[in-house]
Amino acid sequence: MKKFIAHIVPCMDIGGVEVAIYRSYQELNLEFDYRVFYVRRKGTLHCGQEPVWKLFYYLICKEQHLDVAITSLWWAHPFGWLLQISGASWIAFFHSSGYSHILDKVLLKWAWRNSPYRLIDSVATGATMGLNPMQAASLVPYVFPVRQLVVPWKLRDVDFIWTGRAATIKRIDLLMSFLSLAENYFGCGRVIIAIAGQVPDALAKFTQVSRWSIEIKQDLPNDDVLIALSRAKFYLLFSDHEGMSMSTVEAIQAGCIAVVRRVGEIPRYLDKSACIGISDDLLGTLKDVALSTFAISQDLHAVDAMQTRALHSIGKIPYYTTSLSIAIRSVLS
Repeated sequence: MKKFIAHIVPCMDIGGVEVAIYRSYQELNLEFDYRVFYVRRKGTLHCGQEPVWKLFYYLICKEQHLDVAITSLWWAHPFGWLLQISGASWIAFFHSSGYSHILDKVLLKWAWRNSPYRLIDSVATGATMGLNPMQAASLVPYVFPVRQLVVPWKLRDVDFIWTGRAATIKRIDLLMSFLSLAENYFGCGRVIIAIAGQVPDALAKFTQVSRWSIEIKQDLPNDDVLIALSRAKFYLLFSDHEGMSMSTVEAIQAGCIAVVRRVGEIPRYLDKSACIGISDDLLGTLKDVALSTFAISQDLHAVDAMQTRALHSIGKIPYYTTSLSIAIRSVLS
């Protein structure tokens, strides 16, 4: 009989954590009875997820024995702690090199201290949580096999793509500032903004006055995001902090040139020769980056060299599903 593994999340809306669960779900179920439970709402990604109260119902009615509870994001961690009463092993999974707010920080720090087993998506996340030799953690990076053919760079019909949640830490304000500055070099071009959640009013207004032809796509399925990435020349990321940054990895696999703030784990797998780095959030810096991006766009030899270096770096990182499976087996043994 397969071991029962419950992965608990706040919801299954589109984000790096949730997409990783969605993409690994079928493969993990070849080895385990791996199920997803949500605390707040079902979300838009579908992998048979059930409300967390049903998990407690199964256990109270003794319909099943839970072997491992994995918890991701701050809403979920208290449930992992509580489920230890049923005899389940609790694995807390940590996903970011920063905190969204004070309650997020308090509960993540609490889970880090109290969970007997820990997973981290990156070395940067482990450093943020204060990883030390007395608190071991298994590394489970957000990297999956490439699932589509890469379109030749010069045949791509989109200049820039940005993907992410409508969250303050993603710095949509910097995205708009960069695009305004880049107009001076690129003129009129095409931009895709693939956003999870509501479109901020400022962004909606920006699309109406910008010289760019901007296409906003809301809550795209992951397969459609990958298709959009394969159409774009440059991928943009302006976040204040990240963990592994699954979208950056996917963009590189899709053949985009990454124009990114090198935060979180990004500096470990993208050196300065493998991307166009953004050192800070000053307008002067963004102007210089816009000019550098335009210069690269005019030099196909430089594009090819940067793509090659970036793909080589990504190729050294182990896959998410394999790493998670190994971590679960180590807890069960």
